[in-house]
Amino acid sequence: MEAIRKGLRDSARYIPLLREMVKRDFKMKYKRSYLGIVWSLLDPLLHMLILALVFSQLLGRDIQFFPVYIMTGRLIFTFYSQATNFCLTSITGGKLYIMSVKMPLYMLPLSKTISALVNEALSLLALLFMMLITGAPFHWTALMFPVPVLYVFLFSFGLGMALSAWMVFFRDLGHLYSVFTTLLMFITPMFYSADIYPQQYLWAFKLNPLYHFVQMFRNIVLYGHLPPLTDHAICAAYCAGALIVGAAAFKKGKNRFVLYL
Repeated sequence: MEAIRKGLRDSARYIPLLREMVKRDFKMKYKRSYLGIVWSLLDPLLHMLILALVFSQLLGRDIQFFPVYIMTGRLIFTFYSQATNFCLTSITGGKLYIMSVKMPLYMLPLSKTISALVNEALSLLALLFMMLITGAPFHWTALMFPVPVLYVFLFSFGLGMALSAWMVFFRDLGHLYSVFTTLLMFITPMFYSADIYPQQYLWAFKLNPLYHFVQMFRNIVLYGHLPPLTDHAICAAYCAGALIVGAAAFKKGKNRFVLYL
């Protein structure tokens, strides 16, 4: 507990620096872009449109408000994918910060996770727009959308710390992780119903943390269902596991990072 309190105190001291790092990432993303921030709204809408056109007849016949169904899954997956991929190169690409700024090194993956959260917040506006034009119902439970988003944030930050540390010593990890996220996209129920999983193997698909994050977000926003405590316990356990693994990997390697950059 003392280590956690110390970490929180350190983070509070570096909030101004963290804010500047996130602002820099945001500006770099839209540098020399004519549409700029508008892409944060167009990107999820265009991807939703493509997926809806491709899968609506194959997988979406029995799914009401299929475009919204796709977007609720895609927003969660994209948040996770962006956050972890940003974190992956946060140390190897953060040599300037490491050499010139005295700060806890975990601030680098933390800033990248926050940058992905900012993108997620903008994409939520696209979801709201799609719900309006498709006539999808608005439930009061949608006000709880920050809960699954927080779970994804914590899980992504924990895993991101581990990935950023491992990437320093094993550069091929970037290529391997790209393949892994592609596989993860297809085994996560983004554009199809989880009912298509073979029942005898359902337990294996539920080992995927994103299965639980996507289902919780979708149930809250689209279906108006409050998740039971067991769902929260599962999501919290995945978050705790990722944070523990991430902190351990980061602590083990941080003193040698500078030797491999």
